[in-house]
Amino acid sequence: MGQAVALIPGFLGFGHRQGTTYFADRFLAGLRARLEAVIGAPFPVVPVTTLPLGNLAVRQELLLSELKQLDAQLGGPRWHLVGHSTGGLDAAMLARTRRLRRERARTAFSSEPLEVPRLASVTTLATPHHGTCLARSAPALLLQRQPSWRGLREVAEAAAAALRRDRLEERLRFASAALLGGDGRHFYANLMNSDLIADLDPLVTIQLTGADNRRPDVPLFSIVTIAPPPGGGRDEDELYAALWRWTQEQADDPTLPAPPRFPAGTAPLISALPEAPRVDAHASDGVVNSARQVDGTFLGLVVGDHADVLGGYRRADPLDGRVIDPGLLTSGACFGDDQFFALLDLVASGITRSLGRGPRQDDFPVR
Repeated sequence: MGQAVALIPGFLGFGHRQGTTYFADRFLAGLRARLEAVIGAPFPVVPVTTLPLGNLAVRQELLLSELKQLDAQLGGPRWHLVGHSTGGLDAAMLARTRRLRRERARTAFSSEPLEVPRLASVTTLATPHHGTCLARSAPALLLQRQPSWRGLREVAEAAAAALRRDRLEERLRFASAALLGGDGRHFYANLMNSDLIADLDPLVTIQLTGADNRRPDVPLFSIVTIAPPPGGGRDEDELYAALWRWTQEQADDPTLPAPPRFPAGTAPLISALPEAPRVDAHASDGVVNSARQVDGTFLGLVVGDHADVLGGYRRADPLDGRVIDPGLLTSGACFGDDQFFALLDLVASGITRSLGRGPRQDDFPVR
């Protein structure tokens, strides 16, 4: 029986559309090359699509449909799911014994059984297993029809910051690919759908993650991302600064359930900085609080922002310094090619561990 990886996108939901990909093409190619070098057999890595901005229950239905189609096309392989951000939560919810359903204004587990055949492993990147405080920020509440002058002002300031960014078309093309895609759903209907934001509130998400219906036969690996606080004098942009502030400002709210204690120093560190940021309640990658990203086996800590790990990092020509790709966010994490390929090694190490190969230093020299 063959093996295959399904890459599950996050909040915006698209795999690839009109020349734009959610995971960078080099993520697909690099991960496949690493896996085939170790396993010695074909190991397809394919992107899937889920519902942009939809709640976790409806995203699950579409994801199951996509996987069923891919399963038939690839001849029924053993599936390894790799999910980024909310896509990691989607993947983790497939390694459960019950389906999700919508219950009033939130998603919960139903009594209906769930069985994903030949599910071999789940690996998550920058995933809000215990929610994100960004979902409780003033701009997020604005989308949930709880407007405030602060929310309106901060959204306007963030939009102005985005317009001042170099090569703005890169960022707009990435966002519009999900909302303007050919899936028959209207742009404004997606944009004003606040169901997913409500599901990512820590009060909701932590109950899903903590539910006692995990599949014991499917290992879950989590990779955590963290980026430096803004204002450090490094190359960074105003939009990242705004996102970081929104993500950390309610992190100390005593009414929120705390995530498990962060297992610092127990797994590899991938970083271009001389000193890694400290993982505390306020730390984040600009979108998800870092301490809320751990579930299952903690595989490693990556110093990079929320988009860096997709391959959407700032890249420059080593000869003349010309910017080749401005990246989706610029956080000052200095994430580059070396860190990106070390990340692919880390993802591959979890998958091969689930196959009984285990991460060997000579297979994956994680830095």
